[in-house]
Amino acid sequence: MYHFFVTAQDGAWDKGFYEFDRSRFLEYTNEKTAEAFKVLTESHIETLLSWPCLFAYEGMGGNVRVGHLLSIKERGRWIVIEFGFYPDIPAIPFRSIEPISLLLDIRTWEMSRTHWALKDEDLLGRLAEAHLIQSAAAKALEAPKKSSEKLTEPKRQSSKRVSRILCKRRLS
Repeated sequence: MYHFFVTAQDGAWDKGFYEFDRSRFLEYTNEKTAEAFKVLTESHIETLLSWPCLFAYEGMGGNVRVGHLLSIKERGRWIVIEFGFYPDIPAIPFRSIEPISLLLDIRTWEMSRTHWALKDEDLLGRLAEAHLIQSAAAKALEAPKKSSEKLTEPKRQSSKRVSRILCKRRLS
C-alpha cells in the first residue's frame, strides 16, 4: 500500500505540509479501500502513517518524490498532512514512472486532478524492480510474492519496516 498525492500548486511539496479538501481524499482509490478509510480513526491514521508516499504535480512533465507522512490532521472539511522525503531517493522524472503507471495503479487522467489516493501496490518494490530507486531501503524491501495479494499484515509491515529503515537513515 502507498499514498499517491497529486497537486497543481507549484512548489507545494517543498513546504513539508499540505492541505487537501476532504472531498479529494480517496479519489482514484479502489472502492474497498476507500470504504475502509472513509472515516479516519486513530487506528486508520496510525496505519496510514506507516505507508510510503509518492508526491507528484499535475501533468506529466515534472518530477515525483518518494517519502513518508509525519502527521495527518482533520480540520473541518480539510485534511492537513505533514511529510518528509527519503534522502536516499532522489526526485524521479514522471516520464520514468509512466511506463509502470499501470503497475502502480496510476489511472488514465489521474495526473490532471489534485487528489490523495490510496493504492494497493508495493510502491518501493515496483520502483526498485524498474530500477528507478537504488538505496539500502530498496534492497531491504520484501516484495509481495503475488501481485494479486490482498491487504495483509505482512504487506503493511513490509512497508512499515522500510519506512523505519529510511527514517533512521534520514536521522543519522
